[in-house]
Amino acid sequence: MFITSDQGSRLPAGADPQAMLTGGRLIGRLVCRVLGLGLLLAAAALWLMPGSSFATEVLLFKVFLAVCALTAGIGFFQAGAPRPARQVRVDMARRQFRLVQPEGALGQRLLRTCAFEDLSRVERGGPYLRLWDGEGHFLAELLIEEEAEMARLLAALRQAPRHCSQMRRTC
Repeated sequence: MFITSDQGSRLPAGADPQAMLTGGRLIGRLVCRVLGLGLLLAAAALWLMPGSSFATEVLLFKVFLAVCALTAGIGFFQAGAPRPARQVRVDMARRQFRLVQPEGALGQRLLRTCAFEDLSRVERGGPYLRLWDGEGHFLAELLIEEEAEMARLLAALRQAPRHCSQMRRTC
């Protein structure tokens, strides 16, 4: 049985939740988008603005600049697009969590796996389950809305040999 959650991808594996509050990625994406849009507009304005001669050298230089600006503008604009959300998959048969990144239409890339026994901490806050790996790095946050699924997952986590006492305190 698999439990899948899109909510588990708010933070990358190994990231500190406090370090992610600064919004650096959002500002970086915004700068890429603005720079890309500016380059695309500059490439268009290069041909729309009057005042240049129709000499061969000038036209060739304008074509070169327009192609470079278009290429860089499209690249920056695409680099500023948000990435697809990472997903957390819970494999109850193998007793492990998988962090996967969707790529393309059908592809996925496995970013990380963590067995139930290797978790250092698990916290429950309402329908959310927060997981930390063996080194104490934040792994994922699961949203499990069905209480029966939450109870089954918590029972499986409590059966893990290493952290059963830790689970009773935090969940």
